[in-house]
Order: sequence, then C-alpha cells, then structure tokens
Amino acid sequence: RAQRARRRSRLRLQPPFVQSGPDTHKGHMDPAARDKDKLEAEMLYALERFFQDQRLRVREALYERVPDDRKGIQLPLPFWNDEGRKLLSVLLPFLQRGAEGGVETQRAIIDIEVDWTQPFTEAADWARKHAGTLIRGITDTTRERVRSVVGNWIESTDHTFPDLWKQLMEDHAFSRSRAQMIAATESTRAYAEGEMVGAEVLEKEGWYEYDKRWDTARDDRVCPICAPMDGVVVHGVRAKFDTLAGALEGPPAHPRCRCGMSMVPVIPK
Repeated sequence: RAQRARRRSRLRLQPPFVQSGPDTHKGHMDPAARDKDKLEAEMLYALERFFQDQRLRVREALYERVPDDRKGIQLPLPFWNDEGRKLLSVLLPFLQRGAEGGVETQRAIIDIEVDWTQPFTEAADWARKHAGTLIRGITDTTRERVRSVVGNWIESTDHTFPDLWKQLMEDHAFSRSRAQMIAATESTRAYAEGEMVGAEVLEKEGWYEYDKRWDTARDDRVCPICAPMDGVVVHGVRAKFDTLAGALEGPPAHPRCRCGMSMVPVIPK
C-alpha cells in the first residue's frame, strides 16, 4: 500500500494523469491517429484484392456448373465456407493489429509497472472472436447477393453467361466502396476496443479511474448520428454513450464511422 501510495503521488505530477476538472477533456490529440490511418489503408488494399480474386473464383465456379438448361448452378455451401476461411486469413491479422495497437496506445502514454501481457492477450482474443462474427456476416451477404443475381439471370433466358459475368464484375458486393466501408468501420472498432482493454486492466488494479470522451472528425462530413456526440464524456472504461444509434461503449456508431475515443485517466479522489 505504501509503495502504491508513493507511485500515485508521483503520478499526480505526470501527464496524462489529471485531476477531474473543467479542462480535463480539452486539447487532447489522438496519439494513434497515424497508426489508425495506416491500418485502414492497408486493410482497404487487402480487401480490394480479396474481392477482386473472389469475383474471379465465383466466375470460375459458376462457369463449371452451367448446364444447358441454366438450372441448378447456384454455388454450394462448401464453396462459401472456403471463402469465409480465406477472408478470415485476410482480416484477422488487421483486427488483431488494431486491437493490440489500442492497448499499446495506453501502455505508451501511461508509465505504470504492470504486466501488459494480459491486455495484449485479451485484445488478440477479442480480434479472433469478432473476426468470426464479421466474416460470417460479410460472406453471408456476398452469398445472398450472388444467389440473387444468378437466380435472376437463370430466369432471363435471353441473357448469356458473359452478361452474368458483366453484372458480377460491376456489382457492389465486390466493389472498392464496400471494401472502404469495412476497412473504415473495423479499423475504428478494433482500436477502440483495444484502448478500452488497455485502460480496463489499470482501472481494475485501482490505479485510477477513466473518463471516456467521444471525438468526431469535426468537419462538414460528420453525420447527424455522431455530431451531437462530439465531446460527450462518460465515466468508466465500459460505460456506454447514449447515441442516436443506441447505447454504445464507443465508436463506430455506424458503417464508415470516422469518430475516435479518448481515454482520460483520472486519479481517484
């Protein structure tokens, strides 16, 4: 106890450890902004390549199944299960990197002598679990879209296979826009989760408490959902913000959300 008291006394003199007050949440910059942008850009590039390759795999698999009567050419479940595994191998490393990057952000700005292995492990575990849910959603949506397009093509007897291929080439399911949406949303989500995991371990240890501030991009692209949230503060690492999209622990509030979150440590009184 005496040792912890001495450390707290020292921490009171070192930013970002602050006493709660009217200026606590002003003027903070996101120390991980460049890393987040880099993660999003690299995830976008990887997703674009995946969708381009997936489109070719879909074409090849469909072509092999086209019968003379145009019936029964829908792609089987094993094909889509394999696509899910391929997508998992693409996205999981990025999600883990983002979540662990959020933990590293907290570790870098807070000089506390604790074992950071646990929060890094929790961040990696979160990435794996979230990746499974995310990949199922993306793959199911793609599968349903291809099923619908192929189904309509089957009924359009005057359309040839090149017509079907042209439509798939231009479809949103394989587009850069969809890749951008996923990359922006999931990089935001991964870093936010990682920062909460990193802060949570110190909050549980009793070193101090956290105020959590919602930060928008503060430009003319901020949406009506996020605009009212700029600067809103809640107390506690896992406290929830009351947003127009519902109660959320933090960004993203919607697809392509560009918001961030500041974890502000406060010495308990």
